[in-house]
Amino acid sequence: MKNHIVLNDVETIVGEVKVIELSSKNVSLKLTNYGAGIVDIFYKGENIIQRPESFDDYLTSNAYYGKTMGRTSGRLFPPSYKIDDISYDIKPSKHEDVHLHGGDEGFSFKMFEFIEYMHDQDGTSVKFRYVSKDQVSGYPGDLTLDVIYTLTKKEEIKIQFHATTTKDTLCNITNHLYFNLNQDKTNLDFMHVRMPSNKIVSYDSNKKPIDTEEVQDTPYDINQMRSLKNILTRLDQNGIEGLDTTYLLDEQKEVEIYDDESNLGVLIKTDYPSIVLYTHNYPETKKLLNCNTDGVHGSLAVECQYEPAGIHTDFLNKAILRKGKIYHHEILIKPYKK
Repeated sequence: MKNHIVLNDVETIVGEVKVIELSSKNVSLKLTNYGAGIVDIFYKGENIIQRPESFDDYLTSNAYYGKTMGRTSGRLFPPSYKIDDISYDIKPSKHEDVHLHGGDEGFSFKMFEFIEYMHDQDGTSVKFRYVSKDQVSGYPGDLTLDVIYTLTKKEEIKIQFHATTTKDTLCNITNHLYFNLNQDKTNLDFMHVRMPSNKIVSYDSNKKPIDTEEVQDTPYDINQMRSLKNILTRLDQNGIEGLDTTYLLDEQKEVEIYDDESNLGVLIKTDYPSIVLYTHNYPETKKLLNCNTDGVHGSLAVECQYEPAGIHTDFLNKAILRKGKIYHHEILIKPYKK
Protein backbone atom coordinates (compact mmCIF):
# COMPACT_ATOMS: atom_id res chain seq x y z
CA MET A 1 0.00 0.00 0.00
CA LYS A 2 1.38 3.40 -1.00
CA ASN A 3 2.08 5.94 1.71
CA HIS A 4 0.09 9.18 1.68
CA ILE A 5 1.42 12.73 1.88
CA VAL A 6 -0.39 15.97 2.80
CA LEU A 7 1.20 19.45 2.52
CA ASN A 8 -0.13 22.57 4.23
CA ASP A 9 1.07 26.14 4.72
CA VAL A 10 0.36 27.41 8.24
CA GLU A 11 0.62 30.99 9.50
CA THR A 12 2.48 30.98 12.83
CA ILE A 13 4.29 33.29 15.19
CA VAL A 14 7.47 32.81 13.13
CA GLY A 15 5.73 33.40 9.79
CA GLU A 16 4.26 31.00 7.27
CA VAL A 17 5.68 27.50 7.64
CA LYS A 18 5.02 24.24 5.87
CA VAL A 19 3.51 21.29 7.70
CA ILE A 20 3.85 17.99 5.90
CA GLU A 21 2.25 14.73 6.97
CA LEU A 22 3.38 11.30 5.79
CA SER A 23 1.08 8.44 6.68
CA SER A 24 0.79 4.69 6.24
CA LYS A 25 -1.48 2.07 7.79
CA ASN A 26 -0.09 2.42 11.33
CA VAL A 27 2.23 5.46 11.27
CA SER A 28 1.54 9.17 10.89
CA LEU A 29 4.62 11.41 10.72
CA LYS A 30 4.08 15.17 10.87
CA LEU A 31 7.00 17.40 9.82
CA THR A 32 7.75 21.11 9.49
CA ASN A 33 10.37 23.00 7.52
CA TYR A 34 10.98 25.33 10.49
CA GLY A 35 13.96 23.70 12.12
CA ALA A 36 13.47 20.73 9.77
CA GLY A 37 11.55 19.24 12.68
CA ILE A 38 9.35 16.32 13.61
CA VAL A 39 6.11 17.62 15.13
CA ASP A 40 4.35 14.31 15.87
CA ILE A 41 4.81 10.58 15.47
CA PHE A 42 1.57 8.62 15.82
CA TYR A 43 1.81 4.85 15.95
CA LYS A 44 -1.47 2.91 15.93
CA GLY A 45 -3.24 6.11 16.95
CA GLU A 46 -0.96 7.03 19.88
CA ASN A 47 1.51 9.92 19.85
CA ILE A 48 4.83 8.49 21.05
CA ILE A 49 6.71 11.78 21.44
CA GLN A 50 6.44 14.78 23.75
CA ARG A 51 6.24 18.45 22.79
CA PRO A 52 4.42 21.63 23.75
CA GLU A 53 0.69 21.42 23.11
CA SER A 54 0.60 24.67 21.09
CA PHE A 55 2.22 24.50 17.64
CA ASP A 56 3.66 28.01 18.12
CA ASP A 57 5.17 26.93 21.44
CA TYR A 58 6.63 23.86 19.75
CA LEU A 59 8.29 26.04 17.11
CA THR A 60 9.82 28.51 19.56
CA SER A 61 10.61 26.41 22.65
CA ASN A 62 14.26 26.48 23.66
CA ALA A 63 14.06 22.77 24.57
CA TYR A 64 14.43 21.92 20.83
CA TYR A 65 11.54 19.42 20.67
CA GLY A 66 11.94 17.29 17.53
CA LYS A 67 14.15 19.85 15.80
CA THR A 68 17.31 19.45 13.72
CA MET A 69 20.33 20.72 15.64
CA GLY A 70 23.57 22.08 14.19
CA ARG A 71 26.09 22.94 13.07
CA THR A 72 27.07 21.22 16.29
CA SER A 73 24.71 19.44 18.64
CA GLY A 74 25.68 19.52 22.29
CA ARG A 75 28.04 21.94 23.97
CA LEU A 76 31.05 23.89 22.78
CA PHE A 77 33.02 26.07 25.16
CA PRO A 78 33.89 29.71 24.43
CA PRO A 79 35.94 31.61 23.71
CA SER A 80 37.18 29.42 20.83
CA TYR A 81 38.04 26.07 19.31
CA LYS A 82 40.74 25.03 16.83
CA ILE A 83 40.80 23.16 13.53
CA ASP A 84 44.37 22.40 12.39
CA ASP A 85 45.79 25.11 14.67
CA ILE A 86 43.44 27.76 13.27
CA SER A 87 41.36 29.28 16.06
CA TYR A 88 37.68 30.19 15.60
CA ASP A 89 35.85 32.37 18.11
CA ILE A 90 32.44 31.29 19.36
CA LYS A 91 29.90 33.17 21.43
CA PRO A 92 27.96 31.84 24.42
CA SER A 93 24.29 30.97 24.09
CA LYS A 94 21.78 30.31 26.88
CA HIS A 95 24.51 30.28 29.51
CA GLU A 96 27.49 32.62 29.63
CA ASP A 97 30.06 29.82 29.46
CA VAL A 98 28.41 27.48 26.92
CA HIS A 99 27.71 27.53 23.18
CA LEU A 100 24.77 25.10 22.98
CA HIS A 101 23.32 23.22 19.99
CA GLY A 102 24.84 25.50 17.34
CA GLY A 103 24.45 28.76 19.24
CA ASP A 104 21.95 31.55 18.79
CA GLU A 105 21.97 30.98 15.00
CA GLY A 106 21.47 27.22 15.34
CA PHE A 107 19.46 25.26 12.79
CA SER A 108 16.56 24.55 15.16
CA PHE A 109 15.19 28.06 14.60
CA LYS A 110 15.87 28.45 10.88
CA MET A 111 13.41 28.26 8.01
CA PHE A 112 14.57 25.38 5.84
CA GLU A 113 13.63 25.26 2.17
CA PHE A 114 11.23 22.50 1.26
CA ILE A 115 12.98 20.93 -1.73
CA GLU A 116 10.82 17.98 -2.77
CA TYR A 117 8.98 14.86 -1.81
CA MET A 118 9.68 11.52 -3.43
CA HIS A 119 8.07 8.10 -3.79
CA ASP A 120 10.36 5.14 -4.51
CA GLN A 121 10.81 1.47 -3.66
CA ASP A 122 11.91 2.39 -0.11
CA GLY A 123 8.92 4.56 0.77
CA THR A 124 7.93 8.22 0.79
CA SER A 125 10.52 10.93 1.49
CA VAL A 126 10.62 14.67 2.16
CA LYS A 127 13.76 16.77 1.72
CA PHE A 128 14.54 20.06 3.49
CA ARG A 129 17.61 22.23 2.85
CA TYR A 130 19.40 25.02 4.69
CA VAL A 131 22.60 26.88 3.76
CA SER A 132 24.61 28.19 6.70
CA LYS A 133 26.97 30.98 5.65
CA ASP A 134 30.68 31.27 6.34
CA GLN A 135 31.54 32.46 9.88
CA VAL A 136 27.96 32.49 11.18
CA SER A 137 28.22 31.65 14.90
CA GLY A 138 31.94 31.08 14.48
CA TYR A 139 31.82 28.24 11.97
CA PRO A 140 33.98 28.46 8.83
CA GLY A 141 32.66 27.73 5.34
CA ASP A 142 29.29 27.77 3.63
CA LEU A 143 27.65 24.56 4.80
CA THR A 144 24.75 23.11 2.80
CA LEU A 145 22.62 20.68 4.79
CA ASP A 146 19.89 18.41 3.45
CA VAL A 147 17.61 16.70 5.97
CA ILE A 148 15.66 13.83 4.44
CA TYR A 149 12.80 12.11 6.25
CA THR A 150 11.48 8.82 4.87
CA LEU A 151 8.47 6.81 5.99
CA THR A 152 9.47 3.40 4.69
CA LYS A 153 7.23 0.65 3.44
CA LYS A 154 8.20 -1.27 6.60
CA GLU A 155 6.71 1.65 8.60
CA GLU A 156 10.09 2.78 9.87
CA ILE A 157 11.10 6.45 10.04
CA LYS A 158 14.50 7.12 8.50
CA ILE A 159 16.30 10.43 9.05
CA GLN A 160 19.27 11.24 6.81
CA PHE A 161 21.67 14.17 7.18
CA HIS A 162 23.67 15.07 4.09
CA ALA A 163 26.07 18.04 4.16
CA THR A 164 28.94 19.64 2.24
CA THR A 165 31.15 22.61 3.08
CA THR A 166 33.34 25.13 1.27
CA LYS A 167 35.91 25.13 4.12
CA ASP A 168 36.96 22.67 6.80
CA THR A 169 34.38 23.09 9.55
CA LEU A 170 32.64 21.46 12.50
CA CYS A 171 29.57 19.40 11.68
CA ASN A 172 27.59 17.30 14.17
CA ILE A 173 23.91 17.12 13.26
CA THR A 174 21.09 15.32 15.05
CA ASN A 175 17.39 15.43 15.84
CA HIS A 176 16.22 16.29 19.37
CA LEU A 177 13.13 14.07 19.70
CA TYR A 178 11.68 13.51 23.17
CA PHE A 179 9.97 10.15 23.58
CA ASN A 180 7.18 9.23 25.96
CA LEU A 181 5.30 6.09 24.94
CA ASN A 182 2.36 6.57 27.28
CA GLN A 183 -0.78 8.60 26.55
CA ASP A 184 -0.44 9.94 30.11
CA LYS A 185 2.83 11.78 29.53
CA THR A 186 3.32 12.99 33.11
CA ASN A 187 6.40 10.85 33.88
CA LEU A 188 8.63 7.97 32.79
CA ASP A 189 7.52 5.55 35.54
CA PHE A 190 6.62 2.74 33.13
CA MET A 191 9.37 3.25 30.57
CA HIS A 192 12.45 1.06 30.21
CA VAL A 193 15.64 1.51 28.20
CA ARG A 194 18.33 -0.76 26.77
CA MET A 195 21.49 0.16 24.87
CA PRO A 196 24.65 -1.87 24.18
CA SER A 197 27.33 0.44 25.61
CA ASN A 198 30.12 -0.18 28.09
CA LYS A 199 31.45 3.37 28.33
CA ILE A 200 30.17 6.88 28.91
CA VAL A 201 31.88 10.26 28.76
CA SER A 202 32.63 11.80 32.15
CA TYR A 203 32.44 15.56 32.66
CA ASP A 204 33.60 18.19 35.09
CA SER A 205 31.20 20.51 36.93
CA ASN A 206 30.92 22.73 33.83
CA LYS A 207 29.99 19.77 31.58
CA LYS A 208 33.38 19.76 29.87
CA PRO A 209 34.46 16.22 28.90
CA ILE A 210 37.43 14.98 30.91
CA ASP A 211 37.60 11.22 30.29
CA THR A 212 35.62 8.06 29.55
CA GLU A 213 34.52 5.59 32.20
CA GLU A 214 33.09 2.08 32.40
CA VAL A 215 29.37 1.70 33.19
CA GLN A 216 29.63 -1.68 34.91
CA ASP A 217 28.23 -1.57 38.47
CA THR A 218 26.95 2.01 38.01
CA PRO A 219 23.43 3.43 37.52
CA TYR A 220 24.41 4.11 33.89
CA ASP A 221 24.64 0.45 32.88
CA ILE A 222 21.76 -0.18 30.45
CA ASN A 223 23.17 -3.11 28.50
CA GLN A 224 20.03 -4.95 29.61
CA MET A 225 16.53 -3.46 29.67
CA ARG A 226 16.23 -1.30 32.80
CA SER A 227 13.57 0.85 34.41
CA LEU A 228 14.07 4.58 33.94
CA LYS A 229 12.29 5.15 37.25
CA ASN A 230 14.92 3.00 38.96
CA ILE A 231 17.76 4.77 37.15
CA LEU A 232 16.47 8.22 38.10
CA THR A 233 16.00 7.16 41.73
CA ARG A 234 19.58 5.90 41.96
CA LEU A 235 20.93 9.06 40.31
CA ASP A 236 18.94 11.24 42.70
CA GLN A 237 20.40 9.35 45.65
CA ASN A 238 23.81 10.39 44.34
CA GLY A 239 22.79 14.05 43.92
CA ILE A 240 22.48 13.81 40.11
CA GLU A 241 19.45 15.49 38.53
CA GLY A 242 18.95 12.88 35.79
CA LEU A 243 20.43 11.49 32.64
CA ASP A 244 22.31 13.94 30.43
CA THR A 245 24.76 11.29 29.43
CA THR A 246 26.89 10.51 26.37
CA TYR A 247 27.07 6.76 25.72
CA LEU A 248 29.82 5.41 23.45
CA LEU A 249 28.14 2.79 21.31
CA ASP A 250 29.29 -0.76 20.90
CA GLU A 251 29.22 -2.46 17.52
CA GLN A 252 25.46 -2.87 17.79
CA LYS A 253 24.53 0.79 17.41
CA GLU A 254 21.02 0.96 18.75
CA VAL A 255 18.85 1.92 21.68
CA GLU A 256 15.48 0.43 22.62
CA ILE A 257 12.83 1.99 24.81
CA TYR A 258 9.66 0.27 25.97
CA ASP A 259 6.66 1.21 28.11
CA ASP A 260 5.18 -1.75 29.99
CA GLU A 261 1.83 -0.06 30.61
CA SER A 262 1.07 0.95 27.01
CA ASN A 263 3.06 -2.00 25.55
CA LEU A 264 4.56 0.43 23.05
CA GLY A 265 8.22 0.37 22.14
CA VAL A 266 10.72 2.04 19.83
CA LEU A 267 13.95 0.64 18.44
CA ILE A 268 16.37 3.34 17.24
CA LYS A 269 19.40 2.44 15.11
CA THR A 270 22.14 4.76 13.88
CA ASP A 271 25.57 4.89 12.25
CA TYR A 272 26.77 7.59 14.68
CA PRO A 273 29.35 6.57 17.32
CA SER A 274 27.44 7.88 20.35
CA ILE A 275 24.00 8.62 21.75
CA VAL A 276 23.13 11.22 24.37
CA LEU A 277 20.23 10.27 26.64
CA TYR A 278 18.54 13.20 28.37
CA THR A 279 15.62 12.87 30.80
CA HIS A 280 14.19 16.40 30.40
CA ASN A 281 15.83 17.66 33.60
CA TYR A 282 14.63 21.27 33.39
CA PRO A 283 11.06 22.62 33.51
CA GLU A 284 9.11 23.64 30.43
CA THR A 285 7.10 26.81 30.96
CA LYS A 286 4.57 25.95 28.23
CA LYS A 287 1.74 23.42 28.42
CA LEU A 288 2.87 20.01 27.19
CA LEU A 289 0.79 17.34 25.45
CA ASN A 290 -1.31 15.33 27.93
CA CYS A 291 0.79 16.58 30.82
CA ASN A 292 -0.19 18.69 33.83
CA THR A 293 3.35 19.06 35.17
CA ASP A 294 6.35 21.11 34.06
CA GLY A 295 7.69 18.11 32.16
CA VAL A 296 10.71 17.40 34.37
CA HIS A 297 11.56 13.71 33.96
CA GLY A 298 8.50 13.41 31.72
CA SER A 299 10.21 12.31 28.51
CA LEU A 300 13.46 10.91 27.18
CA ALA A 301 15.50 12.64 24.47
CA VAL A 302 17.57 10.30 22.31
CA GLU A 303 20.29 12.25 20.46
CA CYS A 304 22.35 10.21 17.98
CA GLN A 305 25.54 12.11 17.17
CA TYR A 306 29.30 12.46 17.49
CA GLU A 307 30.38 12.93 21.08
CA PRO A 308 29.60 16.56 22.03
CA ALA A 309 32.57 18.89 22.57
CA GLY A 310 35.00 16.39 21.06
CA ILE A 311 36.86 19.24 19.37
CA HIS A 312 38.03 20.36 22.84
CA THR A 313 39.57 16.95 23.63
CA ASP A 314 42.20 14.54 22.36
CA PHE A 315 40.17 11.39 23.12
CA LEU A 316 36.79 11.92 21.38
CA ASN A 317 35.71 12.34 17.76
CA LYS A 318 36.31 15.94 16.72
CA ALA A 319 33.40 16.05 14.22
CA ILE A 320 35.38 17.92 11.56
CA LEU A 321 33.91 17.96 8.06
CA ARG A 322 36.63 18.57 5.47
CA LYS A 323 36.16 20.61 2.33
CA GLY A 324 35.39 18.28 -0.56
CA LYS A 325 34.09 15.52 1.72
CA ILE A 326 30.46 14.51 2.22
CA TYR A 327 28.80 14.28 5.61
CA HIS A 328 26.19 11.53 5.63
CA HIS A 329 24.61 9.94 8.68
CA GLU A 330 21.35 8.14 9.38
CA ILE A 331 18.92 7.45 12.21
CA LEU A 332 16.26 4.75 11.89
CA ILE A 333 13.22 4.73 14.20
CA LYS A 334 11.10 1.58 14.38
CA PRO A 335 7.97 1.78 16.59
CA TYR A 336 6.26 -1.43 17.67
CA LYS A 337 3.53 -2.71 19.97
CA LYS A 338 3.57 -6.02 21.82
